[in-house]
Amino acid sequence: MRKLLRKRKKLILLLMLAFFSLFLMTVDFKDKRSFFFLDSIIVSAFSPVQAFINRSIDKLNRILDSYVSSLNVKEENILLKDEIEKLKAEKSRFLEIEKQYSRLLQLLDFKKNFSSKMLLAEVISNDLNSWFKIIVVNKGANSGIKKGMAVVSTDGLIGRTVEVNSNTSKVLLLTDFRSAVDALIQRTRDRGVIKGKNTNIFEMKYIPLNADIKVNDRVISSGLGGVFPKGFLIGTVSRIKKKKQSLFQEAEVVPDRDLSEIEEVFIIIEK
Repeated sequence: MRKLLRKRKKLILLLMLAFFSLFLMTVDFKDKRSFFFLDSIIVSAFSPVQAFINRSIDKLNRILDSYVSSLNVKEENILLKDEIEKLKAEKSRFLEIEKQYSRLLQLLDFKKNFSSKMLLAEVISNDLNSWFKIIVVNKGANSGIKKGMAVVSTDGLIGRTVEVNSNTSKVLLLTDFRSAVDALIQRTRDRGVIKGKNTNIFEMKYIPLNADIKVNDRVISSGLGGVFPKGFLIGTVSRIKKKKQSLFQEAEVVPDRDLSEIEEVFIIIEK
């Protein structure tokens, strides 16, 4: 029964549409009042639909505008991020150039204060394993470097050359346990021997018991032994050790800078 009513309902709607279409084709529109009356009916009937369509079109336009704007913003963001990364790289490069320039000025000023003939070399490798403290520099026999030459920097004494090739040399750092340097307490002129400990702390041995050594005293090379020139800074006293029934006292000495971080050095060719 319901199915029959649904079918009849559809049939009635179709008949009404057909009648309305026939009416539109046969009505005399010469009568303006009829025309306007019909027009008002059509407008009234379809105005909600038209309003809905207009709202939908406006909404779609806003969505499309927003989407296009979003695409533009994303593209601009990508371009800006690329530009920022380029600027960061440029900034890093200029900072490195500035630091290198500053170091070179310090090296030149340092060299002016000494009469010894020095050759500037760049550290190109670190061989700082647990047993040996060695760096490699980019100057060798072709530049007049020989085994046993002293190596210094603006921070003080660094070590000595132990192996020389044509264009490179290995430098044994003072921090290596095989290193030993005759040294002076700069303030009192008391002597001792600096020994490497494979750490960034030296051990100063054989200091006389009556030496007036204090924490923060500066320690310099004495010039004795024939390898290291006199007057180069080695480090600063950080601790004093006195042992009972010992003929000497000892001290721990810390360099002003970690020797493994040195980037440029001077090799003393002639004293």
